[in-house]
Amino acid sequence: MALTEIHSNEYGKVEADPGNGLIKVTWLQHTSGAPFRELYGEALCHARAAGITLWLHDMRKLSYALIAEQNWAVKDHFPAFDLTKRHRLAYVVRPQSLDLIPDTLIQEAIRKDPALAGSIEMEVFLDMEVAEHWLFL
Repeated sequence: MALTEIHSNEYGKVEADPGNGLIKVTWLQHTSGAPFRELYGEALCHARAAGITLWLHDMRKLSYALIAEQNWAVKDHFPAFDLTKRHRLAYVVRPQSLDLIPDTLIQEAIRKDPALAGSIEMEVFLDMEVAEHWLFL
């Protein structure tokens, strides 16, 4: 994987490998609210412009996800994807945070929205290599 840094700040960084259709968001410290949404906004702009559909999220520095972030992801962030394409999203979390990352709530919201259900597949992993392998299946 040949990643090139696209954007970074004190909270996280966005890297891309357009040749493999991959964007990676790595959180460097816990955050929520505007910084959370801004970093994902940068990633989404680049992903749309480059036609990227594989997302690798390194969430190991995030302790939990707020309800507001969950709602934002399902109502604003995911619908802004190019829904004519198939997207795969892999989230890597720490074992201590597994119960605090509401993947089942978000996955259920995706399943209930026909536009998202047909375009977005999401999984949560504890191991980066396993997540990368799943993305490229």
